[in-house]
Amino acid sequence: HPGLKGWATWHFQNSVTKFYWSAEERHTGRYSVAIGENQISGCIQGAIPIEPGCRYRLSFYVKRTLATSAGATVRFLHDGKWYDSAGTVRCSYPQESIGQWAKASTAFTAPQLPEGSKKLTMLLLLMAPLQAEGEWIWFDETSAVHPLTTQQSAEHEPPHPFAVIDR
Repeated sequence: HPGLKGWATWHFQNSVTKFYWSAEERHTGRYSVAIGENQISGCIQGAIPIEPGCRYRLSFYVKRTLATSAGATVRFLHDGKWYDSAGTVRCSYPQESIGQWAKASTAFTAPQLPEGSKKLTMLLLLMAPLQAEGEWIWFDETSAVHPLTTQQSAEHEPPHPFAVIDR
């Protein structure tokens, strides 16, 4: 969506997945982003440049209508190429997020760059589970904070309702 710089939507071709801004369902601010009626797989994804070897805290608020196991995933790229050997980071959606807003959070250390590479990027995938008609998942107040210090490991409130920040 053009209003979310650095963010995009993804779903399997020839399948139905609905993405929209929601003014009705939001944790704070004016809008959240939502995924609904997902036939196969879909996500809202953001590419964020990060520093190798540094600690980050990823957090976001999530609300969902469906009680399935699902979560967000962080994958890594180096110089624009998949860096799957670096592993992935997973953050499960809290059980409390069924029918109400709940905070999801995890901390991770960014991998080191392979020799000769110059740029490391994290690709945050806010995933939707398989959904029937009328089933939705909403996201709000997404942040990736760096560097993660003892002071910042306490609750962090981003300055914008749907922002990724790098401090």
